[in-house]
Amino acid sequence: MNMMKTYTLDQNAGAKPLYGQVHDILYQKIVNQEYAPGDFIPTEKELEKMFGVSRMTIRLAVDSLVRDGLVVKERPKGTRVLGPRIVEKLNQVTSFHQEMERNNVDYRVKSSRIKLVSTNDWMAKHLQVPMHTKVYELHRVCEISRIPFLSMTSFLPGSVDLSMNDERYKGSLYAILEQKGIHIQKVDEQISIAYADEQLASELGLDLDAPVLKRVRTSYDQTGQIIEYVVVFYRPDKYVYSVSYGE
Repeated sequence: MNMMKTYTLDQNAGAKPLYGQVHDILYQKIVNQEYAPGDFIPTEKELEKMFGVSRMTIRLAVDSLVRDGLVVKERPKGTRVLGPRIVEKLNQVTSFHQEMERNNVDYRVKSSRIKLVSTNDWMAKHLQVPMHTKVYELHRVCEISRIPFLSMTSFLPGSVDLSMNDERYKGSLYAILEQKGIHIQKVDEQISIAYADEQLASELGLDLDAPVLKRVRTSYDQTGQIIEYVVVFYRPDKYVYSVSYGE
């Protein structure tokens, strides 16, 4: 049976507070990937035994790791180690695939599904096509280090003539469009907070009604035609937006 390592903290006057010492040890374990992204760190009771301190001290240390963006509390499961956050610059036109490459993130499309649907009022309005027109609906869920982090649904005009092979969309959608001579020149974006319904909670491993980051993008090609209307939901602990102003 594996024995959990114990630590002796410096309790001398003038030493760093006990919770800070616990924080620093756990921080190094996370940085060194002894606790890897997706892992759960030991429970509060286990950490009390490891460090020989009170539960309040452990909670202060773990709360500081939460503020550092290294872990997230997932009741009743425990405290999970987060992977690197994705930082996207909003003042650039980039595809999702390009965002991941720029951030050096090895992501995986966990599932993809494409189908032809007939537009309702809502779809027709956003794609600027007539009602009951056939359009593509492409739904994908992506993950990093075994942790799902986004769910996206794209709508594209039927005139784009896409393959109906789901596996084709495990890579870059924009690369597929560019092969067809379609180049995205302009995007309109809206970002807001939403709450996970049953499907989204299941896909992203969240609680029902948990807050999520919602991003809506309308993409235009070189002729000014709307090519994609996409709704993306992100785990809020996995994504950061960055905006630069001025020269």
